[in-house]
Amino acid sequence: MNQKPQACLRFYIVSLLLWPVSSLSALAATEPDQSEATTHELLTKAYEQICKSNFSKAVPTLCQVVRADRNSPSARRYLAFVLLHEGRGKAALAQLDALNRLQRSCTFDILLRGIASDMIGEHERALECFRETMAREPQSDYYRMKTIDELLVLLQYDEAHKMATEGYNNAKDPKATAMYAQKIKKTLAIMRLTEHAAPAAASPAFTAPTSR
Repeated sequence: MNQKPQACLRFYIVSLLLWPVSSLSALAATEPDQSEATTHELLTKAYEQICKSNFSKAVPTLCQVVRADRNSPSARRYLAFVLLHEGRGKAALAQLDALNRLQRSCTFDILLRGIASDMIGEHERALECFRETMAREPQSDYYRMKTIDELLVLLQYDEAHKMATEGYNNAKDPKATAMYAQKIKKTLAIMRLTEHAAPAAASPAFTAPTSR
């Protein structure tokens, strides 16, 4: 485990769990059945460990799979996933790089890369990844919120405010609406402190963000 504060690690874990483990299973199902029986058994074992949140046990299991079949996209993807849960951003990126050499990255892979990049402080790279997830799935509130959070890290308050306002105005899920309202208040507070409040004050979404 790295030395990042536990609160930060919990944030990454919660972020990853918003993508259900069943999504990993669905991605694995698309992989050609070319592995040996033992490799398949180990991959199944790792999947079960992930379902039980036994991430520390899943890491060595998946390392065995990768050693047995270096060209298994599912093994690389699973391993990157659990490495992030263990706070090992650089190791996760290494697996995602290997995965990218095997096949074109899916949206989930790009999400993992963004979280890993953010975890190791490569915020510009993380923002690029989150922007790409949004471009692929523009209706996703989760990808929009990840992008907003990274914009705030990079002090790009105006764009973060604009994206939060657009999300608030278009959100259909009450929980997402509430989260956008929180981000709106946060960006306004920061912008006021940094003397950027003038352009934001004209936004109609802030007249009564809790009235929806």
